[in-house]
Amino acid sequence: MVAAILLYAVDADGPLGEVGYLLTYAAGAALAWVGVARHPPGRRSPWTYVAAAATITMVGDLVYEVVLGAPAGATISDPLWIAAYGTLTVGLLQPVPLRSPWDEADADALIDSLVALIVGIVVAWEIAISDLLARPEGEPLDQIVAAVYPFLDVVLLAVAVRLLLRGDRSRPVVLASVGTLVLLVADLTFAATAEGMADTRVVLAWMAALLLLSSSTLPSDRRYKGNPSGRVRMWLVLAPVGVPVSFLLWGQVTHDHPNTWLTPISVVALLGLAAIRAQRLLRAVEEARAAIEAREHRFRALAANAADAVCIANARGELIWGEDNLARLLGVEPEQVRGATAADEDLLVDPPAVQMLLGRANDAPGVVFSQEIEVRRPDGTHRWWEASVVSLLDDVVVDGVVANLRDVTERRRIEDELRDRAFHDATTGLANRALLRDRVEQALRRGARRGTGPAVLHLHLDGFRPLVDQQGHEAGDRLLRQVADRLRTTVRSEDSIARVGIHELAVLIEENHAGTDQAATTAERIIQVLSTPLAVDGREVTVTTSVGLAVGDVAATVDDLLRNADIALERAKGAGEACVAVYEEAMGAEVAERTVIRATLPHAVARDQLDLLYEPVVRLADGTVMGFEARPRWRHPDLGVIPADRFLPLLEESDTAPAIGRWMLDAACIAGAAWPSSGPGGVVPDVGVHLPARHLLSEGITDDVRRALDISGLHAPSLVLEVTESALTSDAGRAAERLDALTALGVRVAVDDFGAGSSSLAHLRQLAVHILKVDHAFIDTIDEGSEDVPPIVRALLDLAATLGLAVVAEGLTHVAQRDGLRRAGCAMAQGPLFSSAVAVEDTARLVRAGHLGPPTDRPVPASPGLVT
Repeated sequence: MVAAILLYAVDADGPLGEVGYLLTYAAGAALAWVGVARHPPGRRSPWTYVAAAATITMVGDLVYEVVLGAPAGATISDPLWIAAYGTLTVGLLQPVPLRSPWDEADADALIDSLVALIVGIVVAWEIAISDLLARPEGEPLDQIVAAVYPFLDVVLLAVAVRLLLRGDRSRPVVLASVGTLVLLVADLTFAATAEGMADTRVVLAWMAALLLLSSSTLPSDRRYKGNPSGRVRMWLVLAPVGVPVSFLLWGQVTHDHPNTWLTPISVVALLGLAAIRAQRLLRAVEEARAAIEAREHRFRALAANAADAVCIANARGELIWGEDNLARLLGVEPEQVRGATAADEDLLVDPPAVQMLLGRANDAPGVVFSQEIEVRRPDGTHRWWEASVVSLLDDVVVDGVVANLRDVTERRRIEDELRDRAFHDATTGLANRALLRDRVEQALRRGARRGTGPAVLHLHLDGFRPLVDQQGHEAGDRLLRQVADRLRTTVRSEDSIARVGIHELAVLIEENHAGTDQAATTAERIIQVLSTPLAVDGREVTVTTSVGLAVGDVAATVDDLLRNADIALERAKGAGEACVAVYEEAMGAEVAERTVIRATLPHAVARDQLDLLYEPVVRLADGTVMGFEARPRWRHPDLGVIPADRFLPLLEESDTAPAIGRWMLDAACIAGAAWPSSGPGGVVPDVGVHLPARHLLSEGITDDVRRALDISGLHAPSLVLEVTESALTSDAGRAAERLDALTALGVRVAVDDFGAGSSSLAHLRQLAVHILKVDHAFIDTIDEGSEDVPPIVRALLDLAATLGLAVVAEGLTHVAQRDGLRRAGCAMAQGPLFSSAVAVEDTARLVRAGHLGPPTDRPVPASPGLVT
């Protein structure tokens, strides 16, 4: 089509130009129908009218050029061309049809269309039509027909304006609108000529209009964004008033173009439309203002009644909004925090840290930075806040740094208590075994660099058991506290003391430059100090101490050093009271056993030496079996039956962990799929399977679990994967990814021995965890004569309820533990009180039993906050 237009432009008055003219209109009609065919059937209607208009125009031009020979004046082609205008108008009305009732957008589009119509009529009348109709020469019919086209163009332009401003600014609609504008200019130019014949420029303009209109039928998803605001659309109404006014002034000044009745009428009409637009704009402004005020009222109400405090500061950290919220969090009056800054030393314990947080937010606008900060209240108490800060200085409405502040003091207190509990003995305040292991590991590393070996003294209080038997556990605790105090004054400050058993302690001597002699001297001194009688409940108690001593070398591991000290202690106890025994290689029978275990563990599955025992998990409310924990057992050909606690720690160090983990998954899932339902409501027991850390973090863990479920037919929610806290913290990022993938399969995840490790509550809250299995060390703190559980146990249960986690208490041995846990809201438990671990063939019997554990004299109501 473009080639045909160029052909006409080269030889407009010659035969090539005539051929190019006819080819242009034929190609335009063909292009329009091609575009219609490319639209989906349900969206062809508007563009069918456009294509029909192009076709009618082509027919009119063929009749005009070929049949009639292109005469001057009106011809039989004019009705065809006028019909094409009507067809095109109908087509452009369809993309956004008129609706009933009208909405606000319809009304605005109508006003804009009327403005375009009035201005177009005025321009057409003043520039061409009035002169055309006033010419004395020429036939009246020719003049009327020539005047009709600009009016039709104006109507088309008004329809296009409505289409654009009503919301459809797709490429086809924009092309059609530009085409109508070009057509208007061409028709005005033609009407303004006195000869009644179109010159080359007019014909080229018609061709360009046809090209644009035909191209508009081609489908396109591109849309031109942006909507004129109310103020801009107001000017779109006011500015056109200048058009008829300009014609009025021009006629008064030149007297060459007398003013007609149409011009003043159009001024009045445009002013009326402007008034309507102004009234609608004012109403829209009032509605917007009311909506903004309502939203701001809701926001202030939410901010004032939320547990968090939202504040806004400038780039320098000076508070500019939110005094009431900040004051509420501090428990003071708003006047006391007015003018607070990020450098306020009266409020902040560490202002530089807060200023650094503010600087990070300012350097990365839109990014949220979080940090816990310590604040000082006016009454002198300290609180911890979690501050989430984001810089919205680029937002013209906010223009500040937004801080969301939450008081997390209680959460930190529980975390600190749990952390202290995880690493310290509650009775004596000494380090526990977990903390001792950590310190021994660090001491071994430092010793390897210095060429020295730390020493560990393993202490056994020989007179402790008789005291407890005679005077009770409380007397034993008081004795332990006195022993701990004496040890603190006996060893150096850089040495570490830990409680590693009921009546066993350990001392780590890190700066052990003299080897065995220095450590042995310290051991003798400890025996002598502790041999002095102690006063417990008004009675003198003499405690003798046996000590096992081991010194680490460059190749020693934590387990080696602690095991050697334990082996030496057994030798010391066998030698009599108050003896010191130094570890020797001859004592290493246990070491030899561990070596055998490490060597033969990779072959245990292939040689069919492993089986699973199942310990029931019961519902405390009625003793119903809710599930089983699968525990592996190794029938070793040389070492006999090896329980899980003797080889699972070595499994964590072995590359065999994924293979044995897969075996445990398969065997446990097959067993679980065969269990009958139990108790009221027909509960189908779950099966819990321990996941070694290496298996959890392996690439294939998700596929392994999916395969086990598929081959067994076990329902995914019935599978509970038990992981230790150390498995979650050794590689926290990868562990979180694996847990997300596993829970996506529908299985559940339990944290085993919770409280014995070092994971924080904040970290646990971010993981896909469903169950907390509380370590038996916490359960052991519930005395047989107690009516309630200790505060630390209650805090754990409350925390689990807050996080939406179920709780299973481990290692229950007596009824007081069961009843106390029930009163505290714990739903499930396991331990010797209910049943020991049984073989798979005995599990169905336990399920059908309906109730496990001793009967209760009276029902204990479940906590209203129970998590199940």
